[in-house]
Amino acid sequence: MVVLAACGPSTSAGSASAGASGRSTTSARATTTAKVPATPPMTLVGLKAKLTAGSSSVTSAHITMSGKVRGQSFLDLQGDETLADGKLTAMRLNEKIAGLSLAMVIVDDTLYVKLPINARVNGKPWMKATEDSVDPSIRQLAASIKTLRQSASMSQYETLTESASLFRTVAVERLHGVEVTHYSMMVDITKNPSAAISDVMRKSLKKLGITKIPVDLWVDGQGRTLRVAERFRVKGETMSIEVTMTRINRPVTIKAPAASQVSTTDRARTA
Repeated sequence: MVVLAACGPSTSAGSASAGASGRSTTSARATTTAKVPATPPMTLVGLKAKLTAGSSSVTSAHITMSGKVRGQSFLDLQGDETLADGKLTAMRLNEKIAGLSLAMVIVDDTLYVKLPINARVNGKPWMKATEDSVDPSIRQLAASIKTLRQSASMSQYETLTESASLFRTVAVERLHGVEVTHYSMMVDITKNPSAAISDVMRKSLKKLGITKIPVDLWVDGQGRTLRVAERFRVKGETMSIEVTMTRINRPVTIKAPAASQVSTTDRARTA
């Protein structure tokens, strides 16, 4: 999800070098409580195993995501998701990006988008996104459902370690009252196997000279990723993306909108 958000604005060739230290200076709002233990040192292999175990234990979470350029917000997202073995099963989101508001629900392999009042058909507030929809933006959303599901899954974080370098353990900190370990790494997105990064995305970023992104993770004692942050350069300006997971494993029910409240773009054009 973090990488997906980072692909929104156009990026410059200077981005990769801007993050070459492998450190994200995005404010974590976490309090350092202890220095990194001298032994045993964490490795990327060990971190992957820890994240795999942690993601499989998460059944639900509340997500918030923010994105800023020059200190100005361009992305504000929050919602809830349910998971099984670290993979997304359902999600509901409210998002503001570039001044536009969007509400979405994902259940299994189906994506529903809430329409603004002036775009609703017969008063139906929801639209089912399909790859044969007339509206090209809705078609694009429907075609990207697999990527959307992967990018919202907890299991995506363990794949980051498979193409990472400059890995280090930063410190033991406290986040929302929970003790977490802060890790930093540089992720090569051209080599990362995650399905959350599509081939189109990789090619677009490579064309802009972006091959590596600094990523910071805050992981609790159970291996659950509670915060992710990125900070790099976008057209000569600093861009930061931050995702936070809270309310882990609290009861959440997410259902598809009632059929009577759902329309399709095809029907919208022929109604």
